[in-house]
Amino acid sequence: MKGDSDIMWAVDVDGNEHYFYIPNSASATDIALVSPRIAIPSSRAILTLQHSFQFNVNDEFGEPFFDGGIVEVSVNQMVHENIEKVGSFISGSYNGIIYGWENNLSDQNGFVEKSNGKITSAIKLSPDLKDSVIQLRFRIGTDISGGDLGWNISSISVAVPRCGGSCDDGCQDATDGCNACSK
Repeated sequence: MKGDSDIMWAVDVDGNEHYFYIPNSASATDIALVSPRIAIPSSRAILTLQHSFQFNVNDEFGEPFFDGGIVEVSVNQMVHENIEKVGSFISGSYNGIIYGWENNLSDQNGFVEKSNGKITSAIKLSPDLKDSVIQLRFRIGTDISGGDLGWNISSISVAVPRCGGSCDDGCQDATDGCNACSK
């Protein structure tokens, strides 16, 4: 699916793969895809998404990045905020600052330019979110200078890693130097 200002967001099919698609419009827009509410049962929860994106940039200089996407979270039905306020990227982090005229996401860290294919972004959620209920919002902000392909999100999950293995799991065992697991 290519950028199309008539489409706000869609579920698309590529072979056997279904994904959410949010276009990068050539006009000033603020488009969001909101998840259902998700209970966070552990202080070790990790949000993972597989996605690809291609947003409008200044062709002459490559920067500033006029359009982009961010992940936001609402905790216990409060206002949505950038995921960086309640989590830290383990991999696939934001790659620039969104600028642009009439762009509601201007001056925020976000996914900008292009991903060069599908990437995995993993975000370790704050231990303070244990026993909270969150709602995710995937949001694109565009300005008036032009459009591009947009944002494809093919997988979204919030999971609690098992103890053992690498230090990224947040647990201590004989093979790593992480903190002890909280059950």
